Amino acid sequence: MKILALLTILLSFNTYSFINIESLRKNSKPGLNTSGKILFNQQAGNTEKILGSASTLNSYLDGIHEYILTGNIRYGESFGEKDTDDGSIHLRYTREIVRPHFLETYIQHQYNKFQALTSRNLAGLGYRFSNKYFNFGVGAFHEEESIIDRPEENGLRGNIYLSHSEKTESGFEFSTILYVQPSMARGNDTRTTFNAGISQNITKSMALVVEYQNVYDQRPPEDIKTYDASLMFGLTFK
Repeated sequence: MKILALLTILLSFNTYSFINIESLRKNSKPGLNTSGKILFNQQAGNTEKILGSASTLNSYLDGIHEYILTGNIRYGESFGEKDTDDGSIHLRYTREIVRPHFLETYIQHQYNKFQALTSRNLAGLGYRFSNKYFNFGVGAFHEEESIIDRPEENGLRGNIYLSHSEKTESGFEFSTILYVQPSMARGNDTRTTFNAGISQNITKSMALVVEYQNVYDQRPPEDIKTYDASLMFGLTFK
């Protein structure tokens, strides 16, 4: 019943995410933890324009069990025409084995209409090592990918990540994470995601935030660039 209640609360949010969850993990307390962000960015890569982003980060910590739901949605227009429409939702369960060793399982759905990605669904398992200095994870996931003008693809990918998060007594916070996801079937098909963010508390419930993200795809759809980079500014609410 606790899990059902948690999912009911979390799914009632109407925003979704693909952002660094390490700061949420570092600040989580027993019970339900929620926060939201409203960001604006200047983007370079496949799109050149100004856009808006809304996201939510949620976790439930119960002893050796941790449940996380993140979501993000972005929308943008240039000269009166829509040129950004993407989003994702990610649900993760982590169980402590013997600290600092953990097991993780997760599912994710995402789409990006302006990268020809109709949908990408994945489910994975992994191992996580976490201490006060850094977090390291290794595992694999199965994905189903639907891209315009390309046959649907299914396959396995490795998933390796390294992250770090720091917070000072003054309310300044820095977090960064790097994902490397090579295809198990093709040697020339690796994806990487680098995300870094800084924030400064204004009040106990609100902070200024700056986030940078760079996503690289070694094998993108035809006429799509190999990378997208974005620099985002805004507020986070806790």
